[in-house]
Amino acid sequence: MIDHPLSILIIHSNRQEIDRIKSTIRSFAPDSIFVIAKNETSLKKQINWLDYHMVICDHQLPNDQAQRANMRLRIQMPHLPFILITSCLKMNKGLFSKGSSSWSIRAIIDRSQLAESAQVFQSVLNNSLNTVEQERNYSTKAVT
Repeated sequence: MIDHPLSILIIHSNRQEIDRIKSTIRSFAPDSIFVIAKNETSLKKQINWLDYHMVICDHQLPNDQAQRANMRLRIQMPHLPFILITSCLKMNKGLFSKGSSSWSIRAIIDRSQLAESAQVFQSVLNNSLNTVEQERNYSTKAVT
């Protein structure tokens, strides 16, 4: 159980899946704060609203918006873990690996397994929390 609020950016347009993601994360981090970007335009507006701990993105957004969001966040916030939600079996089997040149992804979750994915979300968070906090502290020191 995570006892402090997490700020999560969700890039997704399906309300039911957004609710499942939120419910899954609240099962281990009940005080989490969620910002929802339904497309690339809203992402541009909301990207700097909070210091996010994680980004969760729907792979099936139209017009390669998921990949563009990944590239934008990789440039602006390279320390931020990016989790991709997909039903693309080829992606789940590793066709697009975590080390792919066009994607920077910490985890890929099958859409059909979303409700059971709390352990994946928690593992990604645990593995990246120190890095995220170090980057935030470095950025704060660099600005002052």
